[in-house]
Amino acid sequence: MFAVVSAMLTGCVLPPVAIAPADEDRASPELVERARQATRPSSVCSASQGSPFAMRKKVLVLSMPVQRPIEAVDLPGIAQAWSLVLQQRLEGSDRFLVRNGSNHYIDRTGDVRKQVTSLAQLFDAQIVIAGQIGSLGMQPSRINLGGLGSLPQPFGDRRVIETELELFDGQTGARLKQLNHNTEVRGAVVNHSGGILRGDFFHSQLGAAVGKLLDRQFDDIQDELACLPLQARIVRAQQKEVHIDAGFTSNIKLGDPLRILQREGFPSNGNGEGQVEKTVGNLVIKQVFPESAVGQLEGEEQPDWRLNGFVRAW
Repeated sequence: MFAVVSAMLTGCVLPPVAIAPADEDRASPELVERARQATRPSSVCSASQGSPFAMRKKVLVLSMPVQRPIEAVDLPGIAQAWSLVLQQRLEGSDRFLVRNGSNHYIDRTGDVRKQVTSLAQLFDAQIVIAGQIGSLGMQPSRINLGGLGSLPQPFGDRRVIETELELFDGQTGARLKQLNHNTEVRGAVVNHSGGILRGDFFHSQLGAAVGKLLDRQFDDIQDELACLPLQARIVRAQQKEVHIDAGFTSNIKLGDPLRILQREGFPSNGNGEGQVEKTVGNLVIKQVFPESAVGQLEGEEQPDWRLNGFVRAW
């Protein structure tokens, strides 16, 4: 009997067995994106009310000069316009107090750290964002006609946009992060709109690509800065009363505890490099004003106020 059954099965074609897809295969793009968003630093370090990450950091955004200006003849003023649009996105996050540095840029041939610290002090900023547009190059598309030469191919042109952002600590001038972004546009790649990075510009193929690239810059800046503590300068101190340059616009509240830090050691280049940070006390906020606050030093010991001091949220 077994031999007969075996012969019958051998002559049959069995239907395929359905294999259940793995969970990751079943996940829709929406679920994948939701999971990605949940693990982003800006989500983990939530700025919701009551969170220590709710304190708003002062951010200075500089101009975005074009590395090869000849590539931007159809985009006059894009260096300043790019900075202003990025500032608008950062202001909308409610994580930052944004300073407009669109008329300033970093001279790479000079002392970068010194320029950063000077600009940060001038604009009262904790973080300085500098950058450049590395490429706006276009490659026209043509139809090859063999021995007859070639003809332009309408709407087949290609344009590559590359940007570089650098995030600096305003007090030391140290670079915290470099962010590189790029995108490619095909089709109508020349700007024919009346405005630059405003109005109808974003309705074009070029504008839509630039808008998405700005969104990526905004997301990456948020992720890089979200988990950093607020930092503010001590502008005046007497006995146990300490005045700092951040107030309720930075979401500082009565009773907030802050660490007092100073830098010790001899700076090797005049901007703090080579010095060591040291916690010298704790501060409790007793009065809050729009752009400043007053705190009371805890404990009996007092720092040497002749040394530069600053406070940090933790």
